[in-house]
Amino acid sequence: MQQSPLLIMLSVIIAVFSTYTSLTMAERIADNNKRKKTWIIYASIIMGLGIFSTHFVGVVARYSSYNIVYNPYLLILMIIFACISTYSMFFLLYCHSLHNRNKYICGFNICLGMTITHYSGLLAIRAPLQIQFFSIPFILSIILAVFFTLVGVQTFTKIRNELTPVRIQNIYSSVVMGITICLMHYAGMKAVKYLPHRHVSITDSINTYTLAIIISIITILIMCFALCLAILDNRKIYAERQLLEKIRLSEIRYRLLVEQSPAPIIVYDGKAIIFINEVCLDLVKVSKKEEIIGKPILDFIHHQDWEKASSYLVKVRAGMNLKPLELRMISSVGDIVEVEGNVIKVVYDNKIAFQIILRDITETKRLQEQMKILAYTDQLTGLPNRHWFHEHLTKVVERAYADQSSVAVLMIDFDNFKTVNDTLGHKAGDEFLKIVANRMKSCLTPKDILVRIGGDEFFIVLENQSKKEVASVAKKLLNVMVKPVHIGTNDLIITLSIGISILSKFTPDGETLIRHSDIAMYEAKKKGKNTYQFFTEDLDCILKRKQQIENGLWKAIERQELQLYYQPQIEIKSGKLVGVEALLRWFPSFGNISPSEFIPIAEESGAIIGIGEWVLKKACKQLKDWEEAGITNIKLAFNVSARQFTDPYFFEKVKNVLSSLQINTCNLEIEITETMMLDIKSAMGIIEQLKKLGVRIAIDDFGAGYSSLNILKRIEIDTLKIDKSIIDDALKSNRNMSILTAIINVGTCLDNTKVIMEGIETSEQIKLLRDFNVIGQGYYYGKPEKVTEIEKKWFGKP
Repeated sequence: MQQSPLLIMLSVIIAVFSTYTSLTMAERIADNNKRKKTWIIYASIIMGLGIFSTHFVGVVARYSSYNIVYNPYLLILMIIFACISTYSMFFLLYCHSLHNRNKYICGFNICLGMTITHYSGLLAIRAPLQIQFFSIPFILSIILAVFFTLVGVQTFTKIRNELTPVRIQNIYSSVVMGITICLMHYAGMKAVKYLPHRHVSITDSINTYTLAIIISIITILIMCFALCLAILDNRKIYAERQLLEKIRLSEIRYRLLVEQSPAPIIVYDGKAIIFINEVCLDLVKVSKKEEIIGKPILDFIHHQDWEKASSYLVKVRAGMNLKPLELRMISSVGDIVEVEGNVIKVVYDNKIAFQIILRDITETKRLQEQMKILAYTDQLTGLPNRHWFHEHLTKVVERAYADQSSVAVLMIDFDNFKTVNDTLGHKAGDEFLKIVANRMKSCLTPKDILVRIGGDEFFIVLENQSKKEVASVAKKLLNVMVKPVHIGTNDLIITLSIGISILSKFTPDGETLIRHSDIAMYEAKKKGKNTYQFFTEDLDCILKRKQQIENGLWKAIERQELQLYYQPQIEIKSGKLVGVEALLRWFPSFGNISPSEFIPIAEESGAIIGIGEWVLKKACKQLKDWEEAGITNIKLAFNVSARQFTDPYFFEKVKNVLSSLQINTCNLEIEITETMMLDIKSAMGIIEQLKKLGVRIAIDDFGAGYSSLNILKRIEIDTLKIDKSIIDDALKSNRNMSILTAIINVGTCLDNTKVIMEGIETSEQIKLLRDFNVIGQGYYYGKPEKVTEIEKKWFGKP
C-alpha cells in the first residue's frame, strides 16, 4: 500500500498548527470578558477544523494509491461534531469555575468528539475499499485520545492563569499535542483494514487526493488568518493586562498607604462601605472591620445629618468640588463624634466609589464652643456682651416682625458712676458692677435678656410685653437701686437713667432700637436722672431734625450757606465805636437755624472744625479789607469753639492765615470761654503761642463759671467780657450790684485789659454803667448785621 509523505507531513503540520492557534485563541477567551463567547466560537471552529483536517488528510495520505470516495454528508457531520465537542470544552473551561469535575467533563467531551470524528470519518469512506476493525489498535487510539485530552485541558488551564503573552511553552505544547493527535490518528488507522475491491463509482462522491491538498492549504490559510487576528488582539490584551497589573499594584500600594494613614478612611460605593482602615475602627469603637464593611454608611451617621450627608455624596459623585463636610457620626456604643470629611471620587475594585477621609473634630468643636462663649460673654459679670447682643437683637426683631409681636429695648446707664472709680478705684468699680448686675437680674424673668455692653452701660431686651409692663420693669430697676451697695466699708447709692424704645414704624431694625433707647436715656438724664424715658414721636422728630442739621452743616461751606454778621462794641462814656464781633449765621435751604441750635450740633459732630476755619479766614479777610480801606482803628473779634480750640492744628491754621493776609494782628481778637480753660496748662500753651503772633485774647461769658479768678491770675488776657446774667441780676438788688462792681473793678485793674459788658438792651442798664470805664455790646447799640449795614451806619459808607 503506497502512502503519500507530503500528505502525512501536511497532516502533522495541520495538527500542530491548529493546536497552537487554538491555544493562542484560548488566551483571548481567558482575557476578553466582553467578547468571550465570540472567541469561544472562533477557537472551537479552528480546533474542530484542525481535528477534521488532520483526519481527512491522514486517511488520504495512507491510501494515496487508491481513488477513495467519501460520503459528503458524513464529512459535514464530522466537522460539526468536532466543533461542538471543542465548544463544550472551551465553554466549561472559561465560563465556569476550574474545579476537577469540570476538567473531567471537558476531557470526556473532547475525547468522545475526537473518537467519533475519527471513526465516523473512516465510515464515510464508500469505495473502493472495505473496512475490517482490530481491537488492540482501537484501544490504543482511545488511550492516546484520553492522553491528548488531559494534556490539552491542563495546557488551557495553565494559559488561563498566565499573565504574560504567548511564550515558548505554547509552541512546545502545540508540537507535543499535535504529534499526539497524529499518533492517535495513525494508531486508529491501524485498527482498521481496508480490502480493495471493485466498485462502481457513485456520482455524488468526492475524489480525495487533490481535495486533500486543497483542504490542507485552505485549513492552513484559515489558521494563519485566525492566528494573525489572535496575535493582533493579543497585543491589545497584553496592554490591558499591563494596565490591570498597574492598577492592581496601585491598589495594593493604595491599601498599604490607607492602612498606614493616621486619619480614618472609608471607601463607599454608594450602597455599602467596601473598605476601611484600622484607624477607623477606633473612631466608631468596633474591633473588627467585618462589623462595618458591607453596611450602609448612614448606619454610622446621626439621623439629623442623613439628608445633608446624602445630598453631599450625590454632588461629589456628580463631579462637583465641595468644601469639607461637617457631620456627626455615632459609634457602636452610642457616642456622638463630630467629624470633618474630605470626600473624593475614586476607582476601587474597577468601580466608582467615595473615598472619605475623616478628621475627628470633637475636641476642636468643644474648644470653638468655649471660645464662642468667651467671645460672647462679659468676663466681669458673666452676662452676654456687646457682640452677642447685636446678633441676638437682630434675630429677635426678625422673629417679632414674623410673629407680629412686640420687642422693647432698655438702655441703662448709672448716673455719676465715674466717681466710684475715681474715689474708690477700678477694683471697687468692678465689684459694684457685679452687685448691681445681680440686682437687675433679680427684677427680670428667665426669658428676659440682660446684657452688659461695656463700662456702666447695660441693655435689657423684653419680648411680648405691653408698654405698661415695660414701664413696670423700669420702675423695679429704679427701686432696686435705692438700697446702698456695700463695697468694703463704703455704702454707695448711685441712681439709674433708663431709655426705652419699643419696636414700631420708627424703629425698623435692631440698630435703630438701640439708637433710640440711647436718645431716650439721655433725655432721662436731662430730666434730672434717676428716671426712665420712652422714646416718642417727638423725640424722633428731634432726632430727624438733628440729623438734618448735622448733614447740612457738613455741606454748608460748599453750598455757600454761611455768613458773618457783625455787632458793634461801643465805649459807653463816649459813645465811640471801638470794635465789632463777628457772629456766625447759617441760612440752609430748609430754613434759618439759630446759632444756639446748630453750634452744639456742629461741636458734637466735629463739623465745627471746618466751619471754624472758614470763620477765621472770613473774619481775617474782612479785617484786611477794612485796613486797605483806611479803617485801622477798629478791633474785630470772633469766637473759637472748645472743639476748635483743642484741635492740634489750630495754632498752625491761625498762623498760616495771618501770614497769607499780612494783617495788623493787634486789631484781631480771639474770644474763648472760661469753660475752655478747665485744662489750664494746655490752654496756657496755646494762648501764649497766639499772643506771640500779636493776636488779642478775650475771655467770654466771664462770671458764669467756677474758676474765673484763677484764670485771671494765670493768663494774661486783653479783654474781659462779662456775662449778660451779671448785669441782669445787678438791677434786682444792691448786693448783685456790688458783685457787678467788683467784677468790673477786677477787670479794669488788670494792666492793658478792657472790659466789655455783654447783653446791653436798655437805657437803664446804660445809666447803671455810665460811671464805669467799660465797653457795651448788645441790642441797645445794634443787633448783628451784614457788613454792608455796619459800614453804612458806622463807617459812613453809602
